[in-house]
Amino acid sequence: MKKYIFALSLLLLSSYIFGQTPDSILTKSEFHYEISKLTNKIKTLDKLNSDLQKTNSIQKRQIDSVSLQLLVANSNIQLIADSLHITVKNVSTSNKQTQNQIQDINQTITDRTLYWIIGILAVALLSIFVFLFLRSKLSSSTRNLDSQIEKTNHAMQNEVIKLDSKLVEILQTQLSILKEERKTNGANANTSDHKLPMKVGNEIYRMRQRISSIKTEDKSLIPLSKSLERLEEEFNLGGYEIVDMLNKQFNDGLSVKATFIPSDNLNPGERIITKVIKPQINFNHQAIQMSEIEVSTGN
Repeated sequence: MKKYIFALSLLLLSSYIFGQTPDSILTKSEFHYEISKLTNKIKTLDKLNSDLQKTNSIQKRQIDSVSLQLLVANSNIQLIADSLHITVKNVSTSNKQTQNQIQDINQTITDRTLYWIIGILAVALLSIFVFLFLRSKLSSSTRNLDSQIEKTNHAMQNEVIKLDSKLVEILQTQLSILKEERKTNGANANTSDHKLPMKVGNEIYRMRQRISSIKTEDKSLIPLSKSLERLEEEFNLGGYEIVDMLNKQFNDGLSVKATFIPSDNLNPGERIITKVIKPQINFNHQAIQMSEIEVSTGN
């Protein structure tokens, strides 16, 4: 409709121009030529108008598409915003819950640690108390046991001393009897039986060793020592002698049964008699009993 109005306007304009120029005389061909030019211009304008309408239509569709995309984008943005809001809210809630759980766990750990510390301290104190109590009991028991052992040893020692005193009396009596028999029979002393004197000599030496091993002074040893002195005098009067080799240097000329034991406490080549198992007994300066000894030798 617009193009027809536009064409009519052009025709009127042409007529007006033609009417205003009476002095101008146009031929029919020229008129048709002018009309053709106008028509072509109208067609060109019409085509341009059509192209503009198409372009406008395309742009409108593009604008509608862009508007739709904008709406979709806005909707998506809103959904994302809502989702982010929910997510942030959930994360915040989860964070609070996690913090609460961590606080609960820390509190639980603190409580349990405190309970363990209290329990360990209680066990340690109880162990110390039990240890001290048992140690006190053990010390008391040990003291009682030591006291009992000491009493037992003292009692046994007294009994041994009493037995040795009785034995000394018996041996002294037997020596006296032997002496009287020799006087009565007139037997040769060098060919006499020396069994009893050797037994007496061994017992005298054993009792000497026992008395010297007792470190404490015991009044009960006094009677035994006196009796042992009298027995040894009687033994010596009969011509017998005990040769004590203890702690003396050993030499190869001794008539003894020796056992040699290496020792780190002696110098190389040094030999010391450290134990007398059986003493040497002489009669009239002649050995009637060979000594049995242990000799420590230096490495």
